[in-house]
Amino acid sequence: MTRIDWTELLFSSTGRLGRTGFLGLTTLLLVLAVAFESMTGDRAPGWIGWIFYAALMFCWACILSKRLHDRGNRGWWAFLPVWALWVAWSPPHDLAQVPPFVILAATFMYLGLVPGQRAGNRFGPSLRPA
Repeated sequence: MTRIDWTELLFSSTGRLGRTGFLGLTTLLLVLAVAFESMTGDRAPGWIGWIFYAALMFCWACILSKRLHDRGNRGWWAFLPVWALWVAWSPPHDLAQVPPFVILAATFMYLGLVPGQRAGNRFGPSLRPA
């Protein structure tokens, strides 16, 4: 049984990550965010929320980068869905907030449904057994 290196998984943008790992880790971060909001509400000082959400966004950027690497894309593209999540976290109040939701939906369809490259690429070896 292999041991999961959570530090490498959540705090490093190098390497590759498959669809299952991407969806599972994204769900985990979303659950953490919802739990934080339900536990603290408006009671937590603002600086605690900034630190907490900055850490979650950094972890999500690392996860996105690895998943993009698995598809053969550069990890820098992760900035777009991270920005979209930051803008879209609150419910939309006007039409200017609709594009971030579209970006997030497209990101999840692309990274969550489309398989990674079968062979190794410049970001690492194949995740599929030979």
